[in-house]
Amino acid sequence: LEVSEENFKKEREVVKEERRLRFENPPYGRLAEDVLANTFTVYPYKHNPIGSMEDLNAASIKDVQDFHSIYYVPNNATVVAVGDLNARETVALIEKHFGKIPKGKPVPRVTAKEPAQTEPREVTVRYDNAPLDAVIMSYKLPPMGHPDSYALEIASSILSDGQSSRLYRRLVYEEQSALQAFGNAINLEGPSIFFGGGIVNQGKSVKEVAASLESTFHEMADKPVTAEELTKAKNKTIASFITGRETVQAKADFLGRCAVLLGDANLYNLELEKYRKVTAADVQRVVKTYLARNAQTKIWVHPAKAETGKKD
Repeated sequence: LEVSEENFKKEREVVKEERRLRFENPPYGRLAEDVLANTFTVYPYKHNPIGSMEDLNAASIKDVQDFHSIYYVPNNATVVAVGDLNARETVALIEKHFGKIPKGKPVPRVTAKEPAQTEPREVTVRYDNAPLDAVIMSYKLPPMGHPDSYALEIASSILSDGQSSRLYRRLVYEEQSALQAFGNAINLEGPSIFFGGGIVNQGKSVKEVAASLESTFHEMADKPVTAEELTKAKNKTIASFITGRETVQAKADFLGRCAVLLGDANLYNLELEKYRKVTAADVQRVVKTYLARNAQTKIWVHPAKAETGKKD
């Protein structure tokens, strides 16, 4: 990889500006970073891919070249060809343009094993530009493709997808203890993650919001979701799956993800049926299993300077 010192410095400044835009400047921009850093103790997901400012300042051209030579090699590549193609001609073109690139050394794989969490953890962070308190609870989930991952996605939709979700409806509309309520299940190759949280309304207590979050999770673990909730969540998830794969590029992307992350591109054709088969009992079981209090990481967020709202 040929990179000049001048070009390297320019690109590094671009990445640093991206970090400022996404993480440093927004009031709660560092929240996702702190959730990952505190939820995972060993697995590399605890490190933000973009790196810290210290990482970026310390990076050298040699670091970039070494990374490229290790990972950007044919034995670490998956070619996906989608469209109105002649298979034989397409393979011939791929071999013509890529076949002469020399194979690299064996690519190192992640061997770290995230230990099971046996007791709840808490951490407090303070943000200079955060105007209000917030609280987030996160839980480790099984990896993408695990049989429970489909029911967990449906559970996440019921809990946190949109203003009719359980968290938003309770915290924002009914109790009015939070200005915003949010959450998501993120499927990853290694251990996945679910998080749910709220930004505290002025005059309300962050502990009140935390109690409501936990209560909402416990209710779903103790009692099956309604048929209406289940149908709505499945319809939204399935519709998102279909519309998100309408274009040729989207199909290629998902086929590649299945091939690389799950080891089989043909799993693309099986995903929808797995969502359709999720039952209310499945949702209750996975919430009880994975969103248990002993597996919880709780992050308290407070403004670093001006204190707005109550903390206790």
